[in-house]
Amino acid sequence: MIRPQILLLGTLLASCAFARDRTPPTWSDVERLAPGQRVRVLCADQREWMGRLKAVSADSLTMDADKPDKKPGVSLPRAGIVRVQIRSRKRPALIGLAIGLAGGVAITAYLAQDSKPLEQVGPVLLNGSMFGGIGAGIGALLPGWRTVLRLEASDAPGKGRTRR
Repeated sequence: MIRPQILLLGTLLASCAFARDRTPPTWSDVERLAPGQRVRVLCADQREWMGRLKAVSADSLTMDADKPDKKPGVSLPRAGIVRVQIRSRKRPALIGLAIGLAGGVAITAYLAQDSKPLEQVGPVLLNGSMFGGIGAGIGALLPGWRTVLRLEASDAPGKGRTRR
């Protein structure tokens, strides 16, 4: 039987990887982005733009677009932007770490259930960190996007809320 303490430890470590600040995003978060970052922008008309960020001002975002058309210097008005995302390898790596760590701890705890509790600590930590490292490596190889700004179409500046 899996020791409750080991299962609790694995669950706590896995949940720490997903803890983050949940402050509502604002346009100032977009203004802090560095030029040259890979961005994906969704407009209120459902067009999606991908490319490298050139500049952000108080009323627009300028980028060198790769998709849908290869256009340098595309300027998108702030009023029409619904979502801004940046390329991120950290989040998929953390998810992989958490999955690998939890899996390594659970498998080792199951296989070592007949041994004494103190004899389980070393193998559980070793295999948990080994599987966690493998999971983080796999996660870092996967493409991921981190949302910097997400608004409802009716929340975008210049758009009034519609009542139904």
